[in-house]
Amino acid sequence: MIAFLLSTSSSRVLLNGVPIQPIHHGRGLRQGDPFSPLLFVITFDPLQRLLKLATEMEIFSKMRGRTPGIRISMYADDAALFLAPSKEEVSALSKLLNFFGEASILKTNFHKSTVVPIRCSGLNIEDTLSDLPAQKSHFPIKYLGLPLTTYRLRRVDFQPLVDKAAAKLNGWSGRQLNHAGRMVLVKSVLTSQAIYLLTALRAPKATLKDIDAKRKQFLWSGNERLTGGKCKVNWTRTARSKKNGGLGILHLGKFARALRLRWLWREWFAENKPWIGDDLPCNVRDELLFTAATTIHIGNGSKIKFWTNAWLPLEVAPSIFKISRRKNRTLREALFGNAWIRDINLQNPSWSA
Repeated sequence: MIAFLLSTSSSRVLLNGVPIQPIHHGRGLRQGDPFSPLLFVITFDPLQRLLKLATEMEIFSKMRGRTPGIRISMYADDAALFLAPSKEEVSALSKLLNFFGEASILKTNFHKSTVVPIRCSGLNIEDTLSDLPAQKSHFPIKYLGLPLTTYRLRRVDFQPLVDKAAAKLNGWSGRQLNHAGRMVLVKSVLTSQAIYLLTALRAPKATLKDIDAKRKQFLWSGNERLTGGKCKVNWTRTARSKKNGGLGILHLGKFARALRLRWLWREWFAENKPWIGDDLPCNVRDELLFTAATTIHIGNGSKIKFWTNAWLPLEVAPSIFKISRRKNRTLREALFGNAWIRDINLQNPSWSA
C-alpha cells in the first residue's frame, strides 16, 4: 500500500501559467505531504520497541516517575533519550543505535549529538560515556527550540527571545514603511514569534517588557530612537481590540496567561496525555482565574480534586485543609468511606481546637 501511494504521487510545474505534464517522483516525498508523519511513526516505532524490549530484559534500568513508559521523545529530527548513568547501559545503547542504523539506514550522527548528565555528581562521567562518541554538555540546553534546565529558568535564559526580536528589527527598514505596514509586521512577526515559547513556559515580566519595548519602538518610530512624543497612543490602549478603541495588538502578558490557562483546561479533557500529573507552567493566580472562569459539573468524581477544585465554595474549611494528610485526593476517593475524615491529622502543630 505504501509503495502504491508513493508511486502514484506526482507534481506539475506552471510554465507561463500553463501546467506541463505530470512529473512522477522517483524518491522522497513532496514538502508538506500528509503521508510524511505516518512514515515517521512507522520508521521509528521499531526503535521504541527495541528500547522497550531492552528494558524488559533488564539491559536498561526501568524509568522512575509518574510516566515510567517514556524513555524516548522524538519530534522531527530532534530526539531526547533518557538513560541511567551506567557504563554498561551506555555501551548497550551505543550498540542498539548502531544496530538500528544498519537495519534502517537511519544512522545516528553522534558528532551532532550531546549527552547531558542529570544530577550525576560524584560519578566518573568521562569513563561512563567512553563508549558513546557524543559531545558532553550541561544545563541549560535547548530542546525543540525551548530552554531546558533542572532549575528555575532565569531572565537570562529567555534573552534569546528578546535578541530574536532585535535581529528582526535590524533587518527591516522602518523608514520605508508607513505606520500600517509596521503594524502588520508587529502583529504577524514580533508578536507571533513569542507565542510558541509562551505556550510552554512562564516568561518573566521583565522579558515581556523588553519585547514590548521592541514592538513599541518599531511601531511608532521604525528603526529610530523612540521618544515620548512619537507615541500617538499609550501602549495599554494600543493592546485593546479595534472595537474598543485600540489597534488590536496583543497584550503579551494577558495573552501569555490565556495560553497557560489552556493547560489547565486540557488537563480536564486530555486525561491520557503523558504530561498529566506533572507540574504545569501556571502560578496560583492562573489557577484562581481558571477557577473563577469555569464551572464544575460533578460526574463520578474521579477528576475533581476534593480540596482544591471549586466544587464547593473556596475556603469552606481552611483550618481542616491545613491539617489534612492527603490534599490531592479526588472527590470520589475522599467521599468513599469518609476517607477525608481519616486524613485529618489532629496532632498537626497548626491545629488549635
